[in-house]
Amino acid sequence: MLRIFPYAVSRERLERAIRELGVDAMVCTQPRNADVVVTLRALAKKRPKKLRELMVDSSRVHAIGGNTQAKIADFLRDLFELPAISNDEQQALREAEEAIAAVIAHHEPVTLNPQNPHFRRLQHQLAEAHGLASESTGRGPQRRVVIRP
Repeated sequence: MLRIFPYAVSRERLERAIRELGVDAMVCTQPRNADVVVTLRALAKKRPKKLRELMVDSSRVHAIGGNTQAKIADFLRDLFELPAISNDEQQALREAEEAIAAVIAHHEPVTLNPQNPHFRRLQHQLAEAHGLASESTGRGPQRRVVIRP
């Protein structure tokens, strides 16, 4: 089992991504017990003292582009050499991320395009991760997610 220590990365999102992808990994609470340290690319560029210490002690440090559920899942897919997500899934997640930014900025609900149940579930999870409410509306193939402030 691969032990991962999140440095400035959401532990909760990392644990959720591990569960959803079903990879053989666990989140460590101590960096000295980790096989891999995951951090944010922007932080890695600044190279704070604590991170430099982790880089010496840990065999592998990976920097990811953001602290979103999608970026963390991409990191795990790369690490475990899993197939990448489909273009449709990527587009559904991108649409949800843009809607979340709009809801936060304007404090008004945003209705997304119709999606299949799997993609809607991912969109709901993304909204929840940002502390926003969401619901599915419509019937059949027109069922879609509404993200609310």
